[in-house]
Amino acid sequence: MSYRNKRGALLVVIVTALTAIPAFAASEPEPPRFQARGFEIEGELPIPREQAQVVLAPFVGESVGLEQLQGAAKALEAELSARGHAFYRVVLPPQTLEGSVVRLRVLPFKLAGIAVSGNHNFSNENVLASLPALRQGESPNVARVARNRAHVNEHPAKRVEVTFQQSRMPDAVDADVKVQDSPPLSVYASLQNTGEDRTGDWRATVGVRHGNLFDRDHALSASYTSSPGHWGDVRQYGMFYTVPFYAQGGSLTAFASYSNVNSGTIADAFQVSGGGKFFGARWKQHLVPVGAYSHSLEAGAEDRFFDNSVVFGAAQIGVNVRSQPLSLGYQGRYDMAGGSLGGSLGYARNLGGGGDNTDAAYLGNRAGAKRDWDAWRFSLEGGWALGRWTLGAQMQGQYADEPLIPGEQFGIGGAQSVRGLNEREASGENGHSLSLEASAPLPWEGARAVLFADNGEVWAKNPAAGQIARQDASSVGAGLRWGDGRRLSFTLDAAHVLNGTASTEAGRNRAHAALQVQF
Repeated sequence: MSYRNKRGALLVVIVTALTAIPAFAASEPEPPRFQARGFEIEGELPIPREQAQVVLAPFVGESVGLEQLQGAAKALEAELSARGHAFYRVVLPPQTLEGSVVRLRVLPFKLAGIAVSGNHNFSNENVLASLPALRQGESPNVARVARNRAHVNEHPAKRVEVTFQQSRMPDAVDADVKVQDSPPLSVYASLQNTGEDRTGDWRATVGVRHGNLFDRDHALSASYTSSPGHWGDVRQYGMFYTVPFYAQGGSLTAFASYSNVNSGTIADAFQVSGGGKFFGARWKQHLVPVGAYSHSLEAGAEDRFFDNSVVFGAAQIGVNVRSQPLSLGYQGRYDMAGGSLGGSLGYARNLGGGGDNTDAAYLGNRAGAKRDWDAWRFSLEGGWALGRWTLGAQMQGQYADEPLIPGEQFGIGGAQSVRGLNEREASGENGHSLSLEASAPLPWEGARAVLFADNGEVWAKNPAAGQIARQDASSVGAGLRWGDGRRLSFTLDAAHVLNGTASTEAGRNRAHAALQVQF
């Protein structure tokens, strides 16, 4: 028997009877060592073989022990798991070293069964269609399953949790999909005091949502807002349509809105920063989560026409203006025991197309403004549970290095910003706002008491003559949150202004109220 064959035979004995090696003390011989010039991988390998060889390269050598060969198998298995292939095992099978090449065998555990439970408003077929990473007969990629789950859980009427367990079938696993859902069709109405004296303090909204058109999770939302007693003075329309592409991990949303007033919220999603007509589309791409960190990218394009019609006699003296920003953004969220942290960073740049998207129109709205503008926008948020108390913080802001038209400026004030001020009372090219809240449950079911403190600051870039260069506002207060968990919700915040603006003096008290009913 040749020297090479003797070494190969010895490896077979060691690999197949490792537990039978007697544990002698001083008389135990030195562990055998082998020449390993490379690795041959057998079985279904879910990553490129070139990448696998890079992982195995440190285990190649002229004198390699059995522990190192087993370490090579563990290293490749760890690499597969890190790439989401958690149900693959890598073993060192019995073998002879032909040409000093070590064979590793990859064994996949494939998905045998899928159980769906808890769904009352969405069919099993619909739930599984939204989880394309679960394919019977294939080994699940847990990273892709996690991305699917994060994507589905943005749906307004459906949430899923996916767990795996050993199957009764050999070399297989089963998936358990638990669903929490609600009817996809809802009609709602809301009333809130986000108006102002000229057009009335109250805003009434009616809307409809459907989250499962064509049984494909297409979501439509439409709303109409006006002012009781001033029905002809306030008109706001909005429509959103979202199509999920679960296999690609993304969603496409198209929207259109109209407003004849300069502030408000349309379809519970679009923040109005000026009167006019607005159209747009955006793509949101979910990225593979990294542990408890989920994140996504967004790209969007909008056409924003600001109607600044001001008539003096028979002549229009206001200047209409348009922006067509292209935006790119990144969002991330980290969930931890008892809390979460999240944030976003976005960049917007005007494309310069369409009528009234000219330097002349921009100069007519803001001294020094040009249509070739760009801006950075950001947000941060966090929430923590401390016993019965819940703490929350929200921050958002904008930075621009040039004058912007009013509709693209950062605004502060109102129920979602610095409470105690009117909606979007002050604005500037640059600014930020911060809200801190602490809440605790009350004896009444569904009710929570809230304490809050708000701050906001805006400042102008190259302020024009007579323009306020900087405004800083802050307020504190207490509030109430109540909901029956199904159809009714109510919020009330009573704010005291500590530091006011040019329009609101310090010491002012104001209540912000909102009621929403779902039918």
